[in-house]
Amino acid sequence: MKNKVIYFALIGWLLGACAAIPTTVQLPLLEEKGDLVASAQTYVLGLSGNLMYAPTNHLGLSLGGGFHDMEWENLATFSYKQIHGEMGIHGFYRLNSVMVINCSALGTTGKTGWTDGLLGNLTANFNANMYRFAFQPSFRYQPGKFYISGAFRLSNWKFNHVHMVYYGKHAMEYQEAFENDPNLVNPTMWSNDIAFQFGYWHGGLGGNIQFFFSNNTRNPFAAHSGFSNKGFNVISIGLSFAPIALMNK
Repeated sequence: MKNKVIYFALIGWLLGACAAIPTTVQLPLLEEKGDLVASAQTYVLGLSGNLMYAPTNHLGLSLGGGFHDMEWENLATFSYKQIHGEMGIHGFYRLNSVMVINCSALGTTGKTGWTDGLLGNLTANFNANMYRFAFQPSFRYQPGKFYISGAFRLSNWKFNHVHMVYYGKHAMEYQEAFENDPNLVNPTMWSNDIAFQFGYWHGGLGGNIQFFFSNNTRNPFAAHSGFSNKGFNVISIGLSFAPIALMNK
């Protein structure tokens, strides 16, 4: 029983929103022209990867993606699936020997879907295409081989081809309420995310642990599911490497 309580607490801490799972925050490790850095983050909900390249001393480009696939069946049936791709432009500037600041613009597209059995005798199946634009300032403080990074990300989410199907008791009532909700004609959502990352980065190899907090300021789907309108709190573990730096060793 103790293990079940811990498991339920973990799920409750990780999940709070229902429209889309925010991607982990990708914190740039670029420092100068020619830098090429590959990174990956994994956590209980999935895996994401990212490739960054700096064509100049103050500009970086990134391409990444990821997936989330979670199923839970105990007191209720729940599953969450999402796949996404992401592109970014990153401005970076070294203030001094230990501090680098970054400013990023990110574009994300993908598909999201879930099955929610947390409504008692009612089950809801949801799927949609999602699009996100995000603005993200960040910093990295690295006096030696170890560093600490922080970021704030403001995101605007848009959804289309939204489908929700209810099954069970009072399904027709819920279906009608969903289809007649004016907030779902062109649904959008805002989220603000804060991330802190502690890591090692030296000689083209690194690892990190990231604490990620996300809050939804407007979730158009919250009234039609068993979830709250809060957000996500996630701990992730990541690896990074710089292929060019490793080859030049």
